[in-house]
Amino acid sequence: SGLVVYHGYSYLGSNNLAYGNRLTKNVHGIVIASGNNNTFFANELLNNSVGIKIEPSLFHTDESEMNATFHHNNLIGSIQQVSVEASAAVFFDAHREGNYWSDYTGNDQNHDGIGDTPYIINNEQKDNYPLMAPFDISNASLSDAFPDTSPRHESHPFPTTLAIGAVIVASFVGLGLLA
Repeated sequence: SGLVVYHGYSYLGSNNLAYGNRLTKNVHGIVIASGNNNTFFANELLNNSVGIKIEPSLFHTDESEMNATFHHNNLIGSIQQVSVEASAAVFFDAHREGNYWSDYTGNDQNHDGIGDTPYIINNEQKDNYPLMAPFDISNASLSDAFPDTSPRHESHPFPTTLAIGAVIVASFVGLGLLA
């Protein structure tokens, strides 16, 4: 796996921002096994077997406490974009813009760059505002990582850990600063 988030014996798996990573040709681009209040912003997931895997049953006993938000990520060419193996509060948009999905087949009649119909992940999760073109992660700003504080879930405090990097090829516990 490219990037794995869980907390195991510490709380490094919570309150993180994974930003500006390029996760390419992994079995799983991102795996979330536990933790809460994690945001995945401006990442590229390219040609993975599974782009994002949500598997809270691995290390987390109460899936209702787990939450994560994905927005402005590019999911391109994975065999399966998202695999959700248990119930968890995972959101795939930021109430105004979501992610780019290379297999999205919707239209954009008003030409605002956002698909007119949601990208369906499963019966519980969907991206309500799929992007019609890949997001330019090279010009992304950290100020855009937390665009809303709606009551959908708790507002995001600035993360305690930040993962930034050009390429991640190994798994790690929690998230750390990559240079």
